[in-house]
Amino acid sequence: MATKSAVPRSDAARKYFDGNPLKNALLLNLPDKECESVYSQLVFLQLRTHDVLNETGAPIQYAYFMNSGLASVLNVMQDGKSVEVGLAGKEGFVGVPLLVGFQSSPSRVIIQIEGSAFRLSAKALLKLLPL
Repeated sequence: MATKSAVPRSDAARKYFDGNPLKNALLLNLPDKECESVYSQLVFLQLRTHDVLNETGAPIQYAYFMNSGLASVLNVMQDGKSVEVGLAGKEGFVGVPLLVGFQSSPSRVIIQIEGSAFRLSAKALLKLLPL
């Protein structure tokens, strides 16, 4: 279930959105001047085990700032088997290929341990970055 997040108004408010504790290290450590432009576009999501965030070769529509739980980054082989090549938890985000100019994902990203995340559209993320 997705809910639109409110823009924080103070340091204390930066730690909660719509009653949900904010635990993502990247979001918590944003400089004050970037907070409003980023936070105003976030959507809070509950994520279940095996939810797919990105599929190999498919356009990346969203970046996910993991708040709890764990996302698994998988390389899928030609025979359909997969190998875990990375993890994303509350210290990071899913959508790194966007940062280097890719519009699709070379990997599948699935939720390994259920939790939550703050979602930001790929388009919004790219507008926020000073590239």
